[in-house]
Amino acid sequence: ANIWKEFNVIGVMFADEVETAVFSATPTDDYGVILEWQAVENAVLYNIDIIQGNDTIRELQFDSNGKLLNSPSNAPSRYPNIHHASTAILSGNGWRYEVNDLDPGTNYTYSITVKAENGSVLYTQSIGFTTKEETFIIKFVNWNGEELLVLPEVVKGTTPSYTGETPVRPNTAEYTYTFVGWTPAI
Repeated sequence: ANIWKEFNVIGVMFADEVETAVFSATPTDDYGVILEWQAVENAVLYNIDIIQGNDTIRELQFDSNGKLLNSPSNAPSRYPNIHHASTAILSGNGWRYEVNDLDPGTNYTYSITVKAENGSVLYTQSIGFTTKEETFIIKFVNWNGEELLVLPEVVKGTTPSYTGETPVRPNTAEYTYTFVGWTPAI
């Protein structure tokens, strides 16, 4: 205890700053996702898994130059004949890769593991994302082809609702017309 009294300042310890890598998953309009990751110093391998529930549905491996080292694997694709790009696109200090054959309106987890040449893990991260829901354009059309109402994004499985004026057709000498409903019925 007497020795410690001789020190005015024992010392201040600072933690080394760790460069934080940035990873993101952005859903696209065609039910896919844009994966982006920043380059990590000394990294030679970027393993990316796309997980649905407990199942890995895509395994992607990129080298430090953005080259895809494997064929995207695992799940049956929504689009079996889709072509996967062989390299990621250089984007700032990192890479960008689009996966465009995922199920619409589905929750996924994007997990990345960055490795050094000796196999040690330099960085890992997992984030969740949801692909855009499948939507349709619904047009309500009068007897003469006139568009009465257009609903640009009706989610698959939901029932559209007509909120316009009741459609009319002018009577003729032979017929009297009354609106009774839509075909197909909603």
